[in-house]
Amino acid sequence: MKRWIRLAVFAVVGLLVVLLVLEFYLGRIVKVAIETVGPHLTGTPVTVEDVDISPRIGSGTLRGLVVGNPAPYKDPHALRLGEVHIRLDPSSLRSNTVVVRSIVVTDAEVAFEGGPVRSNIRTLLDTLNQSAGRESGKSSHAKDSPPGRRVRVEVFVISRMRMRARLNIAGIASPAATLTLPEIRMEGLGSKRDGITLAELGRDILQEVYSRVLPALGQKPGFIQGTQDGVEWLFDKTSGAVRDASKAVRDLFRKKDAEK
Repeated sequence: MKRWIRLAVFAVVGLLVVLLVLEFYLGRIVKVAIETVGPHLTGTPVTVEDVDISPRIGSGTLRGLVVGNPAPYKDPHALRLGEVHIRLDPSSLRSNTVVVRSIVVTDAEVAFEGGPVRSNIRTLLDTLNQSAGRESGKSSHAKDSPPGRRVRVEVFVISRMRMRARLNIAGIASPAATLTLPEIRMEGLGSKRDGITLAELGRDILQEVYSRVLPALGQKPGFIQGTQDGVEWLFDKTSGAVRDASKAVRDLFRKKDAEK
């Protein structure tokens, strides 16, 4: 009997040691994972300043998550997330589908470069779409192998999101303008299936962000004037086909302004 008591004590102590090690090192492990997997999904550098994860209570915070700009855009980053608060179901960590109760992003910044058709955010979205397709193709061809890890996100929120936008026509950039984007709230991501891959999650979120960016370019009163000033500047600096392109963009924003 004493032997079994000693074994039980050793098992409990061993479990506590494992939990303490996880508590201390898990943040570093997740940080390395983000900075390793992220670039494969986005095609750009992905960094995070700090990760604090508690597997016991199923919560964590990422600080300073930055997604780099795709070539040939010049801004140091395309997206910067101040803090990402995550709350998940700890019991789901043992399954193939991790259940995330909520992801709340605060102080997000979108650095938009380009125009209505071609831009850095559109390029990122296209790359994520390709990554999602590759992951989906792998899972469909590997029917005999166990499915990869997937996630199901019940609630996703981005609050206090702002955008720095700069039109870029034929390599000539207009003065930048800054505006606030409306809050984003998404529910049930991956709920219709056995979860979604990380690439699919990133694609769906960025698609929602992109859907807010384009209307903001032409419908926010404070931004319209700044954009018109930038296009006027481009119009004075360009000629020929480039001048026609800048005139078309200028007319587009004036039309948006008149429709209000």
